[in-house]
Amino acid sequence: MPGNPIRKCQLALTLAASLAATAAPARDVTGTLAYRERIALPDGAEVLVELSGPESRPGTRIEQRAKAAGQVPLPFALTADDTGPLTLRAAIFVNGAAVWASDAVSVRPGEAQLGTVALHRPVTIGYGHAYLCGDMRADVALTDTGALMRVAGRRFTLDPDPAATGDRYTDAAGNSVWLNGNRALVILPDLFLPECLPTFPATLPITLRGNEPGWVVTLAPEGITLSTESGDRVTTPLPAPATTTPLTTTFAADGLTVAVTEALCRDTMTGMPHPYAATVTRMNTVLDGCGGDPGALLQGNWHLASAETLTLLPEVEITLSIDKDRISGLSGCNRMMGNLTLTGEGLTLSPGGMTMMACPEPIMALERDWLALLGTIDGFDIGDDGNLILLSGGDPRATLTPTSPR
Repeated sequence: MPGNPIRKCQLALTLAASLAATAAPARDVTGTLAYRERIALPDGAEVLVELSGPESRPGTRIEQRAKAAGQVPLPFALTADDTGPLTLRAAIFVNGAAVWASDAVSVRPGEAQLGTVALHRPVTIGYGHAYLCGDMRADVALTDTGALMRVAGRRFTLDPDPAATGDRYTDAAGNSVWLNGNRALVILPDLFLPECLPTFPATLPITLRGNEPGWVVTLAPEGITLSTESGDRVTTPLPAPATTTPLTTTFAADGLTVAVTEALCRDTMTGMPHPYAATVTRMNTVLDGCGGDPGALLQGNWHLASAETLTLLPEVEITLSIDKDRISGLSGCNRMMGNLTLTGEGLTLSPGGMTMMACPEPIMALERDWLALLGTIDGFDIGDDGNLILLSGGDPRATLTPTSPR
């Protein structure tokens, strides 16, 4: 007598569910952190070790935070379900500033024991304190008169505001940051942020470029290299950096001076925004340009505020999340996933997979129009207010505001 096909189907589904529920192979990535200098860590120091996946697998991020005191070496152990290639970074923080940091360490597929990971004094660029407040980054620089803060592309100049503990800085609009040991609390009247934890600041290496004449400078722990379109090439060991003005780090050696400022900079040929402005001086020649990864300006969660040719519905939320080279978000009715491609010439957004929910036709029409608009985008800019501006043919097509989960 033939078997019951419904019963066979149920067994197959049960087996599939059981296999899906089986835990992925795990590995314990272990090692120790050490630096050569025999300097004891002060009370209150904190160590952060992070594992992250490559751009092809965004969202893979595991971290370990712990108190660090006394002498190195400091052991670490992180359990990763991902058995593919990973990248490890580590830093030790004192009062919110990274005082020791590692280079990015490649972890091969299946590798578990890393041995000793070397730490060194990091050369930070711009803001000296970096925090993660939930999934939103906040950067703080202390000055002689107060503090400078950047959150979601917006910049604030803050004055000292006495606090019972720690250091607090505030402006007249109610924006403030409270620094207390290795923790911070950022208050913006229009944006909710949870408690902030120290994270990796911007450090070397960094590449700077300029036009007319064309030039490229590479700043790395090993030294400075300047190359020009005329064929000149200058190399020098990396000198000790100096902070000449707030958010500007200057390197000067052997007739070559490179000043890097944490400020939005647009390439003079392509209009592409970059996170750093640069000035290179060699003898009597001054070269201006930009530097850093433009893609860093795109990362995060965004909410559609306005769009050309689209009439937004107040009850419909449209969002765009960017994680490395992947995009996702609510497109009106359904959740969209896709890819992002960023080159020196422009930006391409490619919506791909979608959920299959059905909504009233006005919402579905808005969703179709939004996805069609994304397909026309070929560039982006960042406004003075920190908003993301999507461009097509050089013209603004949509404006998105940064968001943070509540």
